[in-house]
Amino acid sequence: MSGYEYKIDESLDENKGNQNSGANSSGQNYKNRSKSIWSWDEKGNVKVVEICYNSILNKCSYEAEGCSRLHSDLHFHWQISKQDSEWINLPKPLVIELEVAYCDPNNDGIDLSKVEIKKLSEISDILGTPSWKLNFDTFLLKSEKKSIHSRRLCTEKIVGKKLPSNKYIWYFLDEKERWIEYGKYDSQTHFGSETNSEHIEFEFKKYLSNNRKNTMLFQYQMMTYCIDFDSMNQTNLKSQVKRKVRRRPEIDVKYKY
Repeated sequence: MSGYEYKIDESLDENKGNQNSGANSSGQNYKNRSKSIWSWDEKGNVKVVEICYNSILNKCSYEAEGCSRLHSDLHFHWQISKQDSEWINLPKPLVIELEVAYCDPNNDGIDLSKVEIKKLSEISDILGTPSWKLNFDTFLLKSEKKSIHSRRLCTEKIVGKKLPSNKYIWYFLDEKERWIEYGKYDSQTHFGSETNSEHIEFEFKKYLSNNRKNTMLFQYQMMTYCIDFDSMNQTNLKSQVKRKVRRRPEIDVKYKY
């Protein structure tokens, strides 16, 4: 996954033209007058594990007294923690590299040994050697002897605002080992579905809030399928054929190899 050249897609950057001198990578102007936690601070513990939408616009009214959400200049962010309690912010170049890899359903994870060393320099005291692999299913960052927790934050949901970072796409693995988005017809396998990512995400959110069981059913061509949110598998209830299921955010970073 190394070797990406990236740039933020300006068509998705709602802060374009609204930047002021306070929102820069160093954050020095804000640090002197803010109790809010910014993505460039070393520690990233926040009460609400989301990114403040207004912080990206530099318009958060809770900036000085301390916002409950993380402040950032991107709509996504990544953190790590040794004890799953004190969270450490990752540097922006590494955050973007992880995000690009994570949004691609073909990636099970990312090998940090293949990431440019300069992107890891700010966290070298935590990781030591770069021989770590991040599993995108478990969110565990592992070396030969240790494991560290990671988490991804995205911008809070705002009515009337559509942000790729908090929009999730659901995929299933077809018989040719390709990830197919639900609701999209595959011309080669002739498989589609009568459900889509929006419907699955709605049921998944109910599952996360403990308001329903861990499965959902849908039909396609007289067949009934069951998605299990615990195992992240899809099962054809007649043939009992199982397929892997994957949930990934829509990418909002433009990049080229």
